[in-house]
Amino acid sequence: MYRRRRDIPLSVEKKAAKKKTRSPSRRRSKLDPYFDQLGKVPDAEIAARAGVTPENVRAYRSRHGIEANYRQNRRRKATAKVAAAPVAAAVAAAKAPVVEAVAVETPAAVESNRLPDTQAWRFTLAGSETSWVLLAGDIAEAAVKARAAVETLSPGGRIGSINHLGAALV
Repeated sequence: MYRRRRDIPLSVEKKAAKKKTRSPSRRRSKLDPYFDQLGKVPDAEIAARAGVTPENVRAYRSRHGIEANYRQNRRRKATAKVAAAPVAAAVAAAKAPVVEAVAVETPAAVESNRLPDTQAWRFTLAGSETSWVLLAGDIAEAAVKARAAVETLSPGGRIGSINHLGAALV
C-alpha cells in the first residue's frame, strides 16, 4: 500500500548475492597480534607491548585455553644453570684483647626494705568473661605461664588479654 500510494515501483527481480567481505562479528582484541607469543613469553612483556595490563593478558590466555608454559621453561633452565658456588677459604678471626673488669664493691641490699620482684597478672580467655590471676616477674613470663594454663583449662583456646595488677607480696 505504501509503495502504491507513492508510485514506488516494486522490484522483484533477485539481485546477485554479494559475498560477505566482512570478518566475523567478534571484536578485534589488542592481544590478537600477539596470539602466537601467548604462553611462551611472560604476560607482563606482552602486556607492555600491547598496551594492556598483565591481568588482561592472563584473562585472554585463560579464555582461549592457553597455558603459561614460559614458567616451566624458566624453572628448568634455572635448575640446569645452578652450580655449586665457589667457597672462599675461611679467614681466621682475630682475637680481641681481653681486659679484666675492675671489681666494684656494692652495698649489700637490705632484704627487709626491698619490695619483691614478683608481679600479679590477670589473664582472660578469648570469648570468656572468667579471669585468672598468676604471679610472674614480667609480662613475658606471665604470657608463658598463661599459655601453659590455657592448655590445661581449655585446650586450643586463646588468651584474650593479660593485665598487670601490681606488685605481689608473697
